[in-house]
Amino acid sequence: CPYTTSGSGSSLVMSVLDAQLMKGNQTIATPAMGKQEIVEMAKDVLSSVGERDIHTGDAGEIFIVDGGGVTKARFELKLD
Repeated sequence: CPYTTSGSGSSLVMSVLDAQLMKGNQTIATPAMGKQEIVEMAKDVLSSVGERDIHTGDAGEIFIVDGGGVTKARFELKLD
């Protein structure tokens, strides 16, 4: 599996990643996403988790690991 999650909202995130990245359990075929599309999708998913999971913090972090090394994207979640 080329991705993982951690934190209190992990179980909410994994099924979306399975469907969108691995194309598991999709009912409609969709094209593969590029790196930037994946990052934007992950931000949307984490934002949604922040609304549903009371234990999720105030920021999301995405780590991209590729041939060029590790890149970290950190972004603020909606504050209630």
